[in-house]
Amino acid sequence: MVETNVPSESKERLNPRSITVCTPTLYKNWQPDGNLELNSDSVRGNIALRTFKLTIDAGYQVVVVDGGSNPLYLEELKKLGVTIQPQKGSTMSSAKRECLKTASELPDCKVLVFIQPEKDAAIANIPQIVLPIMRDHADIVIPARNLQLFEKTCSSVQFKSEKLANRWCNRISHLLGILPKSEELDWFFGIKVLKNDPEIVDLFMKRYEISDTQLVEEKFTDPERYSDVDFYPVIEALKSGKKVVSVEIPFEYPASQKEIEEKLNDQFADKRRRQKISILAEFIQYARFMTNNPRSKLIKIMEKEANQLAND
Repeated sequence: MVETNVPSESKERLNPRSITVCTPTLYKNWQPDGNLELNSDSVRGNIALRTFKLTIDAGYQVVVVDGGSNPLYLEELKKLGVTIQPQKGSTMSSAKRECLKTASELPDCKVLVFIQPEKDAAIANIPQIVLPIMRDHADIVIPARNLQLFEKTCSSVQFKSEKLANRWCNRISHLLGILPKSEELDWFFGIKVLKNDPEIVDLFMKRYEISDTQLVEEKFTDPERYSDVDFYPVIEALKSGKKVVSVEIPFEYPASQKEIEEKLNDQFADKRRRQKISILAEFIQYARFMTNNPRSKLIKIMEKEANQLAND
């Protein structure tokens, strides 16, 4: 469902303590005076510090699970008033589950905003993206980037890769019958807004494994990197009839993030290529699990299209 009537500044009063922003962090190479031309961790870590300041200034609760950042970086977080929870698990998805579990248990928390820490501009849009849940119009909100701002403010590699991958994920969701053909989701934006309800949170606590060892080797698949929290729970929510809503926001990527990705283009291009290949393969595996028919014509179409898209 697309929520079309969500004002950017609602007259409805939101208690900021009812909203918890949660995110994992990992900036091993962050330096307070690092060479920003070559140090991606310093660039991204500095953006994250802005995100946390904006979050705290707005009065929202915040949960941070850290996977081993530079102690100097953690000191900066503490200065802002952020309480840091050391990561217990070893995977990206385990860090996200730890975030969600802690956040869901906080007093007064009604809405969980799961966000990548480098998306500082999204903090200003929190009233807009939590409102469908507060109004009981949604169980999950998937914010969507304005396409023009997306193209203007991010690297060309990221824009092309994620635009095509989003189109494919939406097409397959339409074919599977879990998403109305008139609707689309920004699958690759990464921000998720959840109703703090055990039935919804539990969708994001599951862990999946892919038993096809050849697929794991050829497509770099590992659901614990992205799919276990970022994709599979949304598919499961759509499949089970939960209210999943898309809300477009005027999000702009930080200029420093675009600059560092363009300066380290080869490194980021390879990262995004591998990310796209693995996520699309994992998407297909979940579709195979859903349909319980690995030889279905739909699965074969999906595999063919995913292989073509991986080479774009």
